[in-house]
Amino acid sequence: MGTDFVARRRQLLAALPAGLILAALPARATVARREPSLLTCWSDSLTRPRVFRAGLLGMASRALDLPARGHDVFWHPSADGSAVVVARRPGQFMFRWDVASGRLLARFDTDDSVRLEGHITFDQAGERIFASETDLISGDGQVGVYDASSLERLDAWPSGGIGPHALKALESGRLAVANGGILTLPETGRVKRNLATMDSSLALIDPLSGAVTEQ
Repeated sequence: MGTDFVARRRQLLAALPAGLILAALPARATVARREPSLLTCWSDSLTRPRVFRAGLLGMASRALDLPARGHDVFWHPSADGSAVVVARRPGQFMFRWDVASGRLLARFDTDDSVRLEGHITFDQAGERIFASETDLISGDGQVGVYDASSLERLDAWPSGGIGPHALKALESGRLAVANGGILTLPETGRVKRNLATMDSSLALIDPLSGAVTEQ
């Protein structure tokens, strides 16, 4: 019965005009013919990587070379064809580049007092970038505020905890920050230094004053 059905379906498709066949295909089949738009970060090896890149999935020829592992990567909200990538924690760079040409448009490199935690989000207007960070002097988490075009560092706010991770600009305008509560430092890698006192939290931050409004 199943074999007869498949045979009849093939005969029907063979008799249809090409345009009707394309229209009848599932959505995923038509999507496969479009230009790739999914951005990602990758390296040349899982065990001993030496090359790090960011770019379109399946389009390595257009990739941007990175100095270390990248993590979050997003299309720029201006829809100008550029994207922003931030280093994996504990990271030191954030780049904005033209995806089609691979041309670097702006970059930010941290100093010795701060490390990026691998996550960014844009504000509702698309004018600022918020990045999860750690102050290496105090060990406290913070939110770095950057110009979304030039990547100029504008400000830094307390995240309300230690080890901020993912963050997101909400429809209300406020910023939600997930504080993992685990302290790690560059010199000790992924070693968890405060498990006995770990305190995870979700903080809501005012996007204008930088104050924690709820936690």
